[in-house]
Amino acid sequence: MRKLEGNERWRGKMLLTEHQQQYDGRNKVLIKQQSPEERLMVRDYVVLLHMLT
Repeated sequence: MRKLEGNERWRGKMLLTEHQQQYDGRNKVLIKQQSPEERLMVRDYVVLLHMLT
């Protein structure tokens, strides 16, 4: 948008509500905790590989 930086016409942008919600939600990171079963599987995988080497 470098060509439009000096143009005051493009200073205020209009968005539809649904687009604004998508824009606001795109930077939210969903953090999901591992279940105990998943944690156990990862641990076993790492330990077994270490034991094999």
